[in-house]
Amino acid sequence: MNILFIIADQWRGECLSSLGHPLVKTPHLDALAADGVTFKRHYGQSAPCGPSR
Repeated sequence: MNILFIIADQWRGECLSSLGHPLVKTPHLDALAADGVTFKRHYGQSAPCGPSR
C-alpha cells in the first residue's frame, strides 16, 4: 500500500477545483483526489511548516 500526504503551507484547502473553487484549475490534484481520500477537516497541534523549522 502506498500513502501520499500532500500538505501545503499557506494554501487554503478550498483552492482546488475538485472542492468547488470556481476559477482555479488543478487537474492533476483533482485526479489524485478522485482516486483517493480527501480530508476536508483536519487538525494539528502546530502549523504544517512548524516541524520542518
